[in-house]
Amino acid sequence: MTGMLVGFLPEIRHHMFGGTDLRTTTVVSAEEGTRSDSDDRPVAYYRVSWRDDAGRQHFSTFKRSGPVRHHPGDSWPLWVSAERAGATNDESPLVVWFWLAGVLPLASAGLGLLWQWRQRVFARGLLRGVERRERRRARG
Repeated sequence: MTGMLVGFLPEIRHHMFGGTDLRTTTVVSAEEGTRSDSDDRPVAYYRVSWRDDAGRQHFSTFKRSGPVRHHPGDSWPLWVSAERAGATNDESPLVVWFWLAGVLPLASAGLGLLWQWRQRVFARGLLRGVERRERRRARG
C-alpha cells in the first residue's frame, strides 16, 4: 500500500526523498471551496510565494481540508520545491515517512489480525451450533 501511494503520487515521492526545503512562505491568496464529492466539506486553496537561496521568487498552490485558516499576507512555514510547484507540504519528510512506512503498515496488519480473529469467532460459533444440535439429536 505504501509503495503504491509513493509510486502513484509523484509530489509525495518528491517530498519524501528530499526534494523540498522548509521555507517561510507568504500567503498571496486564499480561497475556500468544497470537495468534489461533497458539498458540505470545505477545502482551502492557498497560493503562496517564497524566495529561494538565489533570491528568485517562486509561487505554489497548496490545498488543505477545512476552512481558510491563513489569509493573504500571513507568513507560513511550508516544505516547498522550486522544481515542482505541487510538492508543497506542511509536514516534514520524516513525518511523512513515519506515517507511510510505519503507521500505515502497522494499521494494515492490525486490521488483518482483527479480520482473522473475527473469522475464527464466527467459525467457532458455527461449530458450537452444530455440536449443540448433534447433542440434542443424540439425547433423543
